[in-house]
Amino acid sequence: MFKDEDETSQLRKNEVDCLRKRVIRLKKLAHKYKHAEIIQNALLEISNIATHAASLEEFYIGVHRHLKQLIPADNFFISTLDISTGELAIPFFADEKDAHPAELYPEQSLSTLLQQGLTGYVARTGKRCYVTMIKSMRWLLRGKSLI
Repeated sequence: MFKDEDETSQLRKNEVDCLRKRVIRLKKLAHKYKHAEIIQNALLEISNIATHAASLEEFYIGVHRHLKQLIPADNFFISTLDISTGELAIPFFADEKDAHPAELYPEQSLSTLLQQGLTGYVARTGKRCYVTMIKSMRWLLRGKSLI
């Protein structure tokens, strides 16, 4: 009699453990789908901004506002590359502390400065670049600009 109760108890415990694992998995899936929905909505809003913005500045501001919903983007800039001249420019710049690089380095060509930094690296290679604190310190120690 006690043996059957022990077996039943063990079966229930296994069922409860299995259900707990399923609940955890479902919570992860729900979080994943919610994140995908947020991204999809932000992309939809950005495409709406692209069709309704009266100017590039308005478009850039809207993109920045929506990116801030997805990632930390308080310090953010948009760089453009003029294919015909190879010049890099920063038409949109938002930073919590620093002024626009053109104001910080008035004696240098902004494009040259950008070409020497991470912006130039991304423009040359066409690859995204996720910068960690360690990576940025290595870059700075080599005398490179983080811009």
